[in-house]
Amino acid sequence: MGDASICINCGRAVADPQQKFCPACGQPTPVHRIDWHFLGHELEHSVLHMDRGMLYSLKELMLRPGHLMRAYLEGRRAKQMKP
Repeated sequence: MGDASICINCGRAVADPQQKFCPACGQPTPVHRIDWHFLGHELEHSVLHMDRGMLYSLKELMLRPGHLMRAYLEGRRAKQMKP
């Protein structure tokens, strides 16, 4: 996957091997290999770790869709899930 001391994205040297991101471009270091384990983890993370508001957004979308959209456009998004 490449040397962990050099950023694959921009080529800048990463000073500390324990550093998790490149200081220049923000690319994660080291880059994770895309394999079945990684894909399984990403699927689990996207399904089980919803940030917030999935049930609230679904309920409002079914019962009061105009109110939900108006609130989102006006910036009241704390209870809502991202579209």
